[in-house]
Amino acid sequence: TAHTSVVKFKCGRTKHEKLPDGSYKVTPIAARGYLDLQNVRTGMYELVWSTRDGTVPRDSHNNIILFKSEQRLDKVATGNDDDQVFVITLQNNRRHFFWVQEPDREEWKKIEAQLREALGCDDSDALNAALAAIGLSPADVNQPSGGQND
Repeated sequence: TAHTSVVKFKCGRTKHEKLPDGSYKVTPIAARGYLDLQNVRTGMYELVWSTRDGTVPRDSHNNIILFKSEQRLDKVATGNDDDQVFVITLQNNRRHFFWVQEPDREEWKKIEAQLREALGCDDSDALNAALAAIGLSPADVNQPSGGQND
C-alpha cells in the first residue's frame, strides 16, 4: 500500500558524532535529496530520504517510523546564520539530523510548520530541552519572541 505524502521538501542528510562535552559535531553529506514525511496510518508516519533521482537508500538512518507527539523537532545552532539544520529526537534519544536545501527561508518556515503540525511537535519547551541536551542555551539560536505556549 502506498503511503500518502504529508510534506516533501529539498533536504540533505548528515553524519554526526557525540563529542566528549555532550554536544554533537554535525557534518552534511554532499548528496542532494528530498525528505518526505508519509502518512502510514492515523498518528503513524514514515520519514523517507531519497536522492533527487528518487533512489531511497536502505540503511538505519532512513525510513524512520514516527508516531504523533512522540518526538521533538528542533533547530540546531551551527554558528553559521545561513545554515538551516534541524534534528528529530526520538523518545529513546536517538537523533536524526538533516540540513534543509530549500533556498527560500519563507518556504522552509511553512514546511517546518507543516512538519510540526503533523508530528505534534511543540517549538518552545521541546526546543529548550533539546538545546540543553546538546549543550546549548536558547540564546544560541534565533527563537520567535515569547518562546512559551500558553
